[in-house]
Amino acid sequence: MKSKSRVLFLCAILSFVLVLMWFSGRGEAIEKTVEVEPWITVPEYRSDAGRAIDAYERMMERYMDVTQEDIGGIRGGVKLVSRKLSSIEMKLDRMEQRLVRIERTMGIKEPGRTPRPAGEKGATKPNTSGGEESKKN
Repeated sequence: MKSKSRVLFLCAILSFVLVLMWFSGRGEAIEKTVEVEPWITVPEYRSDAGRAIDAYERMMERYMDVTQEDIGGIRGGVKLVSRKLSSIEMKLDRMEQRLVRIERTMGIKEPGRTPRPAGEKGATKPNTSGGEESKKN
């Protein structure tokens, strides 16, 4: 009876192994789809000319920024000069109006020319006679 039980035991183990092999083989028969997406990025190939053009563009952008800053400073200076010239013009206008009133009050019709040194040809005396000029001969 021992030999029959051993044979039966071996048959049971053999059938168990065969069932295991059948299930494991069946798992290989099912196709599994695996998608792999690469995450590695490779920089694009750049020629020397492309790199030179990029460097030139970066340099020009910097130059334009510096130029815009300089123009902003110049613009501020021009505004200050413009204000100063406007104030000078207003002062000159007031002085001219004042001078016209003074000449009108004193009866001067035409302003006299500035006197030249005595040695020059056509030298005149200062205008004291109300607009008439007299020449030395």
